[in-house]
Amino acid sequence: MMGGNIPERWLWGLFIAIALFSLAELLTAGIQQGFVSKLAPAHMRGNILLQQACVLQLVEC
Repeated sequence: MMGGNIPERWLWGLFIAIALFSLAELLTAGIQQGFVSKLAPAHMRGNILLQQACVLQLVEC
């Protein structure tokens, strides 16, 4: 920080806040992925258009 300039301090604060929130997002992504895996098991995930076609009986599932 050169000379303690207020706009420069504001910019550093913004940079630190972005870094902090990005780190928090990365740390919680694993927890969220585990939750999604329980909500939608692997055999239920996939192409939404194919699933809708199965429901409408347009294709054999």
